Amino acid sequence: MTRTEPPDRIVAYTLLVMTVGSAIPAILYWQTPNYVQFLWLILLGGLATAFQRCVARAFAAADATVVLPFEFTRLLIAVIFGFFIFNEVLDGWTWVGGTVIFAASIYVVRAETQRNAEAKVLP
Repeated sequence: MTRTEPPDRIVAYTLLVMTVGSAIPAILYWQTPNYVQFLWLILLGGLATAFQRCVARAFAAADATVVLPFEFTRLLIAVIFGFFIFNEVLDGWTWVGGTVIFAASIYVVRAETQRNAEAKVLP
């Protein structure tokens, strides 16, 4: 989408899809947050939106092969924060999931790079 849509429109699409997609679970399991939780939710929403804008702008400005290594660091940072802040220990499924994410991302980047290289060769 970064080839045809502006980054802010991509973020708006993401927010719309996430809002619609989370509406049913929110309705089914709703618990009214207290004031402190509400403030944390506002902060989380603002930071998540800012993150989406940064990622969309990064993909618009650079090739995925440049951006994705930084995306992988997000998984590593989440593991470190989980361990030190929440005392979460990685289990086998976490390693399997991380490996699947890593392998799928590498596959997509390689396929996209090859497709772009073939498109440049064709007249």
